[in-house]
Amino acid sequence: MTGTNPVRGPFARAAELPQVLERRQLDRLWQLLSQTCLADHLVLVGSAAVYRTPSSLPPLTTDADYAIHQSLLSQYLDEFLAQLQSLGFERVADTSTFVHPEGFSFDLLALDVPGHGDRVADFSNFSAMVFEDLCQVAAEPGAIQVMPDQGRVLSPPALVLSKLRTWRREKGIKDKLQALALVGELGQSEEFQAQLKLMVCRLGEEDWQDLLADAQAAFIGLGREEGREYARYGPLVEQGFRMLIALRPAL
Repeated sequence: MTGTNPVRGPFARAAELPQVLERRQLDRLWQLLSQTCLADHLVLVGSAAVYRTPSSLPPLTTDADYAIHQSLLSQYLDEFLAQLQSLGFERVADTSTFVHPEGFSFDLLALDVPGHGDRVADFSNFSAMVFEDLCQVAAEPGAIQVMPDQGRVLSPPALVLSKLRTWRREKGIKDKLQALALVGELGQSEEFQAQLKLMVCRLGEEDWQDLLADAQAAFIGLGREEGREYARYGPLVEQGFRMLIALRPAL
């Protein structure tokens, strides 16, 4: 990171960061990021985006995730990193995580044209993860919406689909339970249902069956250790799972 002093070690600021990211902290984070050269292109993804939906569910995340197309990141990287530094952010050494002394942090992800799989996008002095599932979801029509004073964010249906398509073992179950609870809560909206149905109906049959199987496994594991954070939302998770199945009847 040009001209910066990266935080040494991934837990260097752990004591200063909150256990759960609060809505006011996300608002403050965006207030700062909106002052950078990439403000019009950053997309809020991940659990923190729940704060930008009509849901009353807590995101249960410790940080925010922002994604941007890697071509833009490559073009403006040095300027962007310098601006982050001037705003008080410090980069955790050898990662794409940035922490702020006010007690919040964000991870920067890269987007690319779908079809290249999960990988690391390397730049001269920086690298960021590219997740294939997120690239596919972000490329869906209407997947990204612009919210006044809150920037670009995944739409609620796109957020749900991105969670359902998370294959990463260490957080996949939690992501899927969160997605199912969101479907259970937001599924009363005809617009939400219609948009989500369009997205899942564009999936290939094998991807759809894999998505359903993983969602079912997460639902069954609701009472296990990995899913204990969502145990209290069991009725919403169950309702969401049933609604998900009904979105795409068996052919």
